[in-house]
Amino acid sequence: LSGEYADIVASRINTLCYGLEVEAEYRFADHFRATVATTIGRYAYATNSAITIYTDASNILLADHIESHTKGLSIGNAPQIVATAGLSYFNKGWGAILNANYAGLRYIEPSAVMRTERVLAMAVSPEQREALMEQERLGDAFTIDLSLSKSIYLEKLSRRVYSTTVAPRFPDKHPRSRILFRIGVRNLLGSTNIVYNGYESSRLQRHKVADGYIYNRQASRYTYAY
Repeated sequence: LSGEYADIVASRINTLCYGLEVEAEYRFADHFRATVATTIGRYAYATNSAITIYTDASNILLADHIESHTKGLSIGNAPQIVATAGLSYFNKGWGAILNANYAGLRYIEPSAVMRTERVLAMAVSPEQREALMEQERLGDAFTIDLSLSKSIYLEKLSRRVYSTTVAPRFPDKHPRSRILFRIGVRNLLGSTNIVYNGYESSRLQRHKVADGYIYNRQASRYTYAY
């Protein structure tokens, strides 16, 4: 609104985070194991924050501890639902793991400046004010991963490293030296539209209409998972 490059200081940032995590494992055969884990939580800003704005070039104060309506917004880019399920096989040094992973209920990192009355006062209707206040939800992410492994145990080296003149208390529990080879493919389905994170712009677009202007958000910025 002032047409300046600006430095922004945010204070009174309080968050509230809580959740529940559950994990289970089941061996349904000698060499097969199934695992499942999920986390469900709520990660949000607990209070309205305060914003101070300075011009970057001359350090002139533009706004001094003005309130930003951040209370109740979700903390950006943190999935509030995460789940994974896997099936694994291990036998005679060979191993294979297949995992399905899900992350959901993610929101873009909000701009505190966008939610100050300094900006919201520019809205020409309740609907536009609501649009400036709204926090964008990111799409859910789903991947399937696969890995294969082979362990080669080095019995002679194990006996040399762990040899002792004292009788071992647990003779069958000594570590075994080994070489492990592993190859894996993440995102087996080849999804290319998974957003890793994103944030709102703190800048506005100004459109000339009749005798005044209408202000809208600039597009959000996204980083896609590689």
